[in-house]
Amino acid sequence: MNRFAGALSISIGLVPGAIVRGQPSSDAARDLARALSIYDCSVRSLEWTQRNVFGVGTPDERLMTSSQGFDSTGRWYREQDEVVHPPGKPDYSLRGRCAWDGFALTGVDDLSRTGTIQEYTGWRMPEMGPDCWFGRQFDVSSGRTLPEFLLTAPDLRMGPVSSNGLPVICATVENIQFIATVEIELDPEHGFAPRSLTYRDATIRVPYDRYEVLEFERHGDLWLPRRGRLETRYFHMTTEQSAAFREAKQRHGLTPASDARDPGVQAEYRRVLREAFGADEAPSAVMVPAIEVTWTYTNVNGAVPAQEFTVPFPEDYNVLNCFTNRVRKPGEAEWVDND
Repeated sequence: MNRFAGALSISIGLVPGAIVRGQPSSDAARDLARALSIYDCSVRSLEWTQRNVFGVGTPDERLMTSSQGFDSTGRWYREQDEVVHPPGKPDYSLRGRCAWDGFALTGVDDLSRTGTIQEYTGWRMPEMGPDCWFGRQFDVSSGRTLPEFLLTAPDLRMGPVSSNGLPVICATVENIQFIATVEIELDPEHGFAPRSLTYRDATIRVPYDRYEVLEFERHGDLWLPRRGRLETRYFHMTTEQSAAFREAKQRHGLTPASDARDPGVQAEYRRVLREAFGADEAPSAVMVPAIEVTWTYTNVNGAVPAQEFTVPFPEDYNVLNCFTNRVRKPGEAEWVDND
């Protein structure tokens, strides 16, 4: 029995030897996806402080700090504090708070002295909470977690063992942005938490987003990310590469109407990539310099006070209610139509 099999059988009650030589790849992948689901369900509520370092290693490196939290019902809040250093101009601070209380997304911006009450679309990815590193913010249209996507994916399978010697599971998943091949590197020694998540285009295999946990910390029986890194890329070709890619697609009968979810179409694209680029993925370039995040937890699976999900509006702020298209002007108590 390998070390993945022993840890997995203990974690989810499988018979010993759940992942052994000869076990079908799809069965082993499903066992690991279930372990990931158990890990995801073990994180019910969190509060933390966060340090985001943007442009890591570049002259434009900058820091943003925030306090954030979410509860088991999906409510969340964020309080942001960032000092901006524009070249040749005085520094200024970006401070504000926003929260989703289950009914409306409210927020204030202290720099512009404004507030808003608006609909929440489900998109919390820009907050870059630790739950992004275990896939909970992958989908905004249905609200499904990454394990829920994986356990319904028809092509869930094992991938090659990672460079860290850890098991990897792969599947085609679809959200509102794109159809992706997701590769999840799971860490049995840390409760089957993801060590990394890579979202690749399902056809050209560009790694658009890669979330990597650089360090874990333990809270009772639960392992949580302490430090993480996000790398983003985009499809980028030279003129010559573009021509070779176009010709290879024509030879293989691939058109914009080809269904990226079809395993046959994905297989044809792999042949196209090797013919056009001599590689297993299309050429890409860094979209933005890497972001590194450090989390310090103040509440793990405890009750989050209800007042954290409210945003008070100072009397001297201009506040817009997007539901009614009415405003409350500074120093006034009445709401009036937004002209």
